[in-house]
Amino acid sequence: MNLKDKWICKELEEVSLGDKRLNKRIIELASNISKGPGLPLNQVSDDWSAVKASYRLFDNNKITPDKILKPHIDKTVKRAQEYPYIFIIQDTSVVDFSTHQKTKGVGSVGGQTKVKHKTQGMIMHTSLALSPKGVPLGLVSNYIWNRTANKKRTVSNKFIDIEDKESFKWISAFEDYSEKIGKTVPIITIGDREADIYDLYLAHIDNEEKFIVRSSFNRRLTSKDKMHDLIKTKQPYSETIEIQVPVKDRSVTFRKTSSSYKESAKYRSAKVRLFSQKVTLKAPKKLNGQISEEIQINHVYMQEVDPPNENEKVAWHLLTNLETDTFKKAWEIVQAYKKRWSIETYFKVLKTTCKVEDCRLGTADRLKNFISLKTIIAWRLFWLTYLSKEHSDLSCTYAFREIEWKTLYRRINRVREVCSEVPTVQEAQVMLAKLGGYLNRANDAPPGIITIWRGWQRLQDMVEIQEITR
Repeated sequence: MNLKDKWICKELEEVSLGDKRLNKRIIELASNISKGPGLPLNQVSDDWSAVKASYRLFDNNKITPDKILKPHIDKTVKRAQEYPYIFIIQDTSVVDFSTHQKTKGVGSVGGQTKVKHKTQGMIMHTSLALSPKGVPLGLVSNYIWNRTANKKRTVSNKFIDIEDKESFKWISAFEDYSEKIGKTVPIITIGDREADIYDLYLAHIDNEEKFIVRSSFNRRLTSKDKMHDLIKTKQPYSETIEIQVPVKDRSVTFRKTSSSYKESAKYRSAKVRLFSQKVTLKAPKKLNGQISEEIQINHVYMQEVDPPNENEKVAWHLLTNLETDTFKKAWEIVQAYKKRWSIETYFKVLKTTCKVEDCRLGTADRLKNFISLKTIIAWRLFWLTYLSKEHSDLSCTYAFREIEWKTLYRRINRVREVCSEVPTVQEAQVMLAKLGGYLNRANDAPPGIITIWRGWQRLQDMVEIQEITR
């Protein structure tokens, strides 16, 4: 199999599993999976012996998630160095294997505990790097683990050392990617309300890195005020901005661990105003009785003016160590935080398009290796969708092999000869989406990930036939 010009070979070219044969096999398997990211192993393999070889590969004790991801993370770090700064979005997701009750080694993920309805799976905490314009550059850390049975706590959670809490994952991930990227590229970490952790702020300040986190707690200040209450007494900036926000669809049942939930496609306009203040957080006590270092932090509050009802009111409390002393700077913080949704979309690609929750490999260790490989393929699909945001006028050879874009051009335009001018990335992306069912009408929204994926899968089948019949 000649893989030298395929993206997956270039992405994994530095893979080191301790055996050259294993290195070759993992690249070959990744290439097969990338042709049909959502297909089971038996459908991307040539025959039964190839399926068994895949099982043995994921079961090999020389292969670990860290070794699979390392070459991709190294490439991500190199891509990041092309920019003046990058965003890194951290978030946690559940990989649900509740329908695979015979899978060994997975843990509880909450919900029902009866054997027939027991929710089980693994927890995955991911750090995704984005360019300043929001193009996904790749993963910079990824942890997958099994949650053990909860033990009854004898002390309050706030008096447990941070290292002994599951929430330490946020700090551990930051320390991990901060060390890998070093001081070559400034980092801005973005996290949701689960990331409202005092020690996470301290870690960023000590490492001179920036963060934007949505506040969950109405923290006490050294002034004896409460943070959320105090900012509401301030005067807002005089400017207001109209933004588009999703409408909550009451008919949709949302289950975070499911890969099949659907978002509402409806949006409404919301007029918002901004507040900002600089505050000093009161340091919490640690388990040993010591007091943490006090933190001076900037607080941006975005509040909707005249919401349709209180249940749909848009209100964000954002904490950051970036400057927020003008309306423009405060609005930049809000705009940056909106990029956090990218990682939710990435998880959707991993679960809905790459279908990691459908795999039946029998044990948690095999699944961790399998999921790690699929996270790279999911990134590539996600990257293809967002690429035209930053590189719309670039030649499509930046993302497509020659045989891929020429096959795509011939199929869409139904011609034998391709044009003399190579299509741009944006033009090739639209052609790929058309192959996946996109109509490209004047009022149509840009193609989505599912459409891009369908087109990609069809294109790979066409290219494979071309390569065989050459």
